[in-house]
Amino acid sequence: KQIRRARETVILGPSTILAPEAFRYTPVTRLFGVVFRDASASRQAIADGGGTRSFIRYAKKVEAAVPG
Repeated sequence: KQIRRARETVILGPSTILAPEAFRYTPVTRLFGVVFRDASASRQAIADGGGTRSFIRYAKKVEAAVPG
């Protein structure tokens, strides 16, 4: 019920799936996530056991509106 009254319903975080079409028939209105700018460095940071703080420097924060 609370989601229906919300002005915006968002999903955010570095692991957000940035596929707006997948959320077309849901209450979700916006997606916030990251796109890696340096795939090799990101992969290495993750392979070394690093979390978000380790790989975020190699990523760009992005936003995508959900159609509907």
